Amino acid sequence: MMEKKVERPMETKATHPGLQDKPIEAGLQEKGRRSKRGGRRLVPPPPSSPAVAAVMRGNTANDTSPEILLRSALWKSGIRGYRKHLQHLPGRPDVAFPRHRLAVFIHGCFWHRCPKCNILIPRTNTSYWEEKLRRNVERDQRVFGYLEQLGWRTMRLWECEIRESLDQCIHEVGEELQRPSASHLVSPVSRTQKQ
Repeated sequence: MMEKKVERPMETKATHPGLQDKPIEAGLQEKGRRSKRGGRRLVPPPPSSPAVAAVMRGNTANDTSPEILLRSALWKSGIRGYRKHLQHLPGRPDVAFPRHRLAVFIHGCFWHRCPKCNILIPRTNTSYWEEKLRRNVERDQRVFGYLEQLGWRTMRLWECEIRESLDQCIHEVGEELQRPSASHLVSPVSRTQKQ
């Protein structure tokens, strides 16, 4: 027996539940329910075109090209012992060295507001994007604080740094691994505090 495939229409502003009578004010409407972490979630604005929807679906959280570049270079340079996206650590670091208690975050320049690149906020739904990106930066700072309270050192490598000077990034990670673990210190100095 062949199962019939039912096609559902793409949700738009008019058919999105709970938003029929309410205008989307630049995407800043928040859902009434709370997220898993207790904060309020932003409702993303509807995509302006199918092409935009496809691009946004293509943005992945794990195994991005800068992450793969860095991990591959770490392996080729003989730096081993790292784990990917450790679930039990706050922020699930992109690369973690449990033995050395070092968490490395590979941040995209747009999503985490790289100070060097100064990428512009999109012109459509500007207030949504400002709020979204501001929350990302605040969350990053909270995560670094939590990790440092747990005795982990943190490093932030920007997407542009990895693309422009991968060897320098590998050198910095190697140097940080050579330093003794600061797990017995209350507040270790980290590379994230320098930026």
